[in-house]
Amino acid sequence: MKLVLIVVALAGTAHADDRAPSVHVGGLAQLEGSRTLDDYGSPELDTYGSVRATIGWEAPATPYPAERGYRYGGALVPELVVGALMRDTKAEVLLGAGIRAELRIIQREGGLLRINARSALYVAARGMVVGEDRDAVVEVVFGDHVSFGESPVRIGFEVGYTDRMTDGMEDRPGALVQFYLGYAPR
Repeated sequence: MKLVLIVVALAGTAHADDRAPSVHVGGLAQLEGSRTLDDYGSPELDTYGSVRATIGWEAPATPYPAERGYRYGGALVPELVVGALMRDTKAEVLLGAGIRAELRIIQREGGLLRINARSALYVAARGMVVGEDRDAVVEVVFGDHVSFGESPVRIGFEVGYTDRMTDGMEDRPGALVQFYLGYAPR
């Protein structure tokens, strides 16, 4: 919980007056291990499904170049995350915050099809609490999202590492993959 509060406090220093909220809604597959071994001597694994919404406060979109070509930029985006982890017998609510560091790539009439597109490669770090025991979860992800023309709609994906600390202080590392649909006003 302390990590979430620190991230929210640091994210508050961003210049919110020129930022607009973006929303990503996606489905997530998560694999989580434990220190308990199964009958074959391997760590026991839990598989989760998840639905998640991430709200980010983004600086205005980097404009397209005046002529055919590329433009690059960078941005730090504070985030809030809300969602649910679901297993076959149980669902748990999650709530958290994080920061996303983006490398923005903007192309005007790029490629063979000469399309206009905006893309961002990013790394995000997030801290969350999950379930009735408020287990702490830390995740670090790599992702990419892309939108075409002046459309505010984007598609994206994330892959990364997650670590859940249960109330017994058991460390449960895992991996995650998420695909999402997003909206970011221009």
